[in-house]
Amino acid sequence: MQFTSQGGEAVAVVTEPSIAIVGSGPAGCYLAQALRKLMPTAELVVIDRLPSPYGLLRSGVAADHQGTKAVSRQFDRLFERDGVHFVGNLEVGGDLPLAQLRSVFDVVVLASGLAHDLTLDIEGSDRPGVLGSGALTRMLNSHPDAELELASGGSHVVVVGAGNVAIDVARLLAKSRADFAGSDIDDQFRDAFAGDVRRVDLLGRSAAVNSKFDLAMLRELGELDGVAVEFHDSPASGAVAVDAESAAKRELLIDLASRPIAHPRVTIAFRFGVRPVRIVGNPRVSGVVVVDETGRESEISANLVVSAIGYGQNPVDPLTLELGVLGASADEHGRLLVGLYCAGWLRTGPRGTIPTHRARAKDLAQVILNDALEREPRGEGGFAALQRLAAKRHIEWSDWKQIDEHERRSAATDRVRQKVRASELMLEIARSASPDADG
Repeated sequence: MQFTSQGGEAVAVVTEPSIAIVGSGPAGCYLAQALRKLMPTAELVVIDRLPSPYGLLRSGVAADHQGTKAVSRQFDRLFERDGVHFVGNLEVGGDLPLAQLRSVFDVVVLASGLAHDLTLDIEGSDRPGVLGSGALTRMLNSHPDAELELASGGSHVVVVGAGNVAIDVARLLAKSRADFAGSDIDDQFRDAFAGDVRRVDLLGRSAAVNSKFDLAMLRELGELDGVAVEFHDSPASGAVAVDAESAAKRELLIDLASRPIAHPRVTIAFRFGVRPVRIVGNPRVSGVVVVDETGRESEISANLVVSAIGYGQNPVDPLTLELGVLGASADEHGRLLVGLYCAGWLRTGPRGTIPTHRARAKDLAQVILNDALEREPRGEGGFAALQRLAAKRHIEWSDWKQIDEHERRSAATDRVRQKVRASELMLEIARSASPDADG
């Protein structure tokens, strides 16, 4: 804090800090919004390792949920109107050590999320044809990290899990190509996975009344043409509905299963009160052995298994490794070290919806402001210094807009965009339109 004199009186003048937010998903962007309101003149920079912004909104939210993805429009205003800088194609911990970033900014907030699929701890979980829901979603969303060699599906799919993510997977695999009108689905991956799907079995450990999915997600399945629903609850659980929502889940499942579908194109079967114990195949998966609450085993045919059991930190991610060296753990407010914070799922684990991030961002922004008032700014250079450290590897907002426009122009008439999958091609598109480009 600095002081100046006005009329002989000392007046405190707050020098607002320079702040870098690592991660441009909802948690990072909501935090930038909240910080801009509290600190109108602070230098704010949002950094992403990909050339494209918006993280989970672009690459995690289901491609047919365009209403959810539309949140990105309000984030556009951060970079177009509110003076927040975007720096893409810069991996903190990889291209740029976290220590270097902290040396040029007063505050660094890590909001890079959790994208690593938790693996099934059962025999056969490493067989070909077994993958995580995050990997599948990234493929369908044209994420640069999507692995093309995994793009092979099958007619019988088993989804381990019965929450919202599992229902997302079942819906995406059960839809016909026509059902994706108005989406930004990656049609190549979609056809590879969903072209021949005839049956999807969802496995839930608990009874239906204790399941974690939302009713709205389940109702979407009922709107699909040619899709039949089967419902198998565990008679041994003795579980009873504890509230109206729990009862409604079971009633809706019963209602969906009772609908007459003469010649179903796809059947989605909910199996509650079972857990997988091993995955069989030779070597590619051919089935999943499950056990119910009575201890009885049975095998479900499958040539693709998708685990939807949650997300964690990738243990070999450069930023994860650097944080491990620091040995820092977050307090109840998200502080890791002096001037270093974490936000979003990196702070809380994979819990909370996109609106939840907004509420938490406001709280963290206030903590950052309160902490900043107690110490002098110490960062050296902020955004200008980051540009020098990035050594022209990065792209900025105007570059991203070139990519954005290219994707929209390239879309088929029934799609909202055709995403550029490869980071290298994104950079080529951005730089070919730059006034500084060669030629």
